Amino acid sequence: MHENKEIERVEQGFRFPVLVGDIGGTNARFAILVDSNAEPKEFPVLQTADYATIDKAIQDAVLDHTSIRPRSAILAVAGPVDGDEIDLTNCDWVVRPKKMIADLGFEDVTVLNDFEAQALAVVSLDSEHLEQIGGRPEEVIATRVVLGPGTGLGVAGLVRTRHAWVPVPGEGGHIDIGPRSERDYQVFPHIERIEGRVAGEQILCGRGLRNLYLAICAADEVTPTLETP
Repeated sequence: MHENKEIERVEQGFRFPVLVGDIGGTNARFAILVDSNAEPKEFPVLQTADYATIDKAIQDAVLDHTSIRPRSAILAVAGPVDGDEIDLTNCDWVVRPKKMIADLGFEDVTVLNDFEAQALAVVSLDSEHLEQIGGRPEEVIATRVVLGPGTGLGVAGLVRTRHAWVPVPGEGGHIDIGPRSERDYQVFPHIERIEGRVAGEQILCGRGLRNLYLAICAADEVTPTLETP
């Protein structure tokens, strides 16, 4: 299938066994793939706050609990990927691929944005893993967007070329959001600003539920009684 050519090209560029990681602002998930046909060997979900560095987390929670020695690492991280020091947006970890190769014994380390990885995964999903919301349009090959609320708001695009899907990473969760309805105008003045603005991931994420709740209470002059969503 043409849809999977982008994924196939990625697969050809690393050596098995492979450590794969999904690193968010709150949780980190790791697994090891022995080969391209094997089921992933998964490890317990980690809280990023429990480890000072991602290197420490990989060593203590993964490598110390398996005899399998990964040759490659592919890490999908919640933040912009640029250069050899990659800061995660909503946690204190910094990913340093060259340091990982030197300290943890990998032959190569690939880092990509977490929603860039999600976008690549979307094109390989079978119908049994999809749920249609609203009316079902005719199936078309067109640009797609992938959204996901978590600690922040992940956003990526997916553009169709002649023979493959190309992911377009970005920081769409940081777009400005403003009021539209009369009710919005009552509530928005009470939403906490960060650097003078309200961004998408201040509302469309886990903590956004509480942000909205507190703002609505303030707008309605009601004392908040709930601490968590």
